[in-house]
Amino acid sequence: MGHIVVTGGSGKAGQFVISELLGAGHTILNLDLMPLDHPKVHTLKTDLADSGQVFNALSGQWTLREPFPEGLPPRPDAVIHLAGYARNMLVPDNETFRSNTQGTYNIIEAACKLGIRKIIIASSVTVYGVAFAQGDINFPSFPVHEDLDVNPTDTYAIAKLCGERIARGFAARFGVDIYILRIGRVIEPEEYNKEIFYSYVHEPGLWKVHGWSYIDSRDLGGMCEAALRTDGLGFQVFNATNDHITNLSPTKDFLKSQFPDILITREMEEFEAPFSNAKIKKLLGFQEKHPWHNGKGTPRRKVKKVVRNSGADDKKLQAALKKLNVQPIQGIEEVNMFKEDGNVIHFANPRVHGAVPSNTFALYGNGEEKELTELVPNILNQLGPDSLASLRKLAESYQNMQKQQGDKKDDEEDDIPDLVEGENFETKE
Repeated sequence: MGHIVVTGGSGKAGQFVISELLGAGHTILNLDLMPLDHPKVHTLKTDLADSGQVFNALSGQWTLREPFPEGLPPRPDAVIHLAGYARNMLVPDNETFRSNTQGTYNIIEAACKLGIRKIIIASSVTVYGVAFAQGDINFPSFPVHEDLDVNPTDTYAIAKLCGERIARGFAARFGVDIYILRIGRVIEPEEYNKEIFYSYVHEPGLWKVHGWSYIDSRDLGGMCEAALRTDGLGFQVFNATNDHITNLSPTKDFLKSQFPDILITREMEEFEAPFSNAKIKKLLGFQEKHPWHNGKGTPRRKVKKVVRNSGADDKKLQAALKKLNVQPIQGIEEVNMFKEDGNVIHFANPRVHGAVPSNTFALYGNGEEKELTELVPNILNQLGPDSLASLRKLAESYQNMQKQQGDKKDDEEDDIPDLVEGENFETKE
């Protein structure tokens, strides 16, 4: 049981990681710009790009008390760094690179200089260079393992790779353990019966970019706990993925059918994920608890059947997209369109096509109109300063609209006559 600092604990993956760590008995401090609604976890609003804030956060109190305990607060036993922009195109490329690399450097430097001996850094399988490649490229071989020479070309993955190099240098300099988790596409429990996992299983041609692999959000927490338990490995890089391929065919048969010319460098388990997690199982003793697959070609969970458009409609759509000269953009988890009335048209896992030079984008999917309050605060970490300002205006407009509706209701109530004893206000002849 230890004192663990988690950065980005308010995010999609962070909330599940914190839940797993609390279950293991750890005390948690969350460093994030967004709040986390959890009675056992204090969130300290921290700008990780500011080294002074990072040093103070890692050496300060663990929760608000009156009075604070005597003496110095306990030094963290470990830091788990999950914070940062989660992909490209949330902000301009230079801001993605600046924020993600500066935050990672500040966390590693402060932790090492404060004597914290265990640091876990979130990287990404995008460093293998396929997910956000400039065009369609293939993996060099299967399984995809941590010793491959990687050379991604997109800003997000380059920033992640820079973070890995920073970690390697500081681990050697200070003699500490710094473990890198190259995290796959994070799947929350409810997503197994949604369109994203249906597409994984039944439309495998779309998902080379994710390597037909994934990580259950709860098992990611288990990986962090396994990393906390294991000391003395120095600098290490681990693929953070679940055991099984997101397909019903045995892995070797599937890969040979899709890529007959790509080398398979060793014998693979029957349904082993192409992004191999063999290293994290061997060195950290990780064992998954939430598989989707029984290992015999049968899905463990029911996969939601999604009604598709007719072939004729699809051909018309593809012809229209071709005229616009747009190309598919993979990995878009959601799109939110803000309306002037304060509501939001929300698309979950839409298909997105774009032509960046001409600033032209097309999306299609099932849109739902939701109230702004249903999506806040989960969408706040997706927005830049300009968007936050627009969101603030929308919120003010929404509040004014609610107030006007309330005033109208009060006026209507004023028209109701007061009760008078002995009178029933019935029409008298």
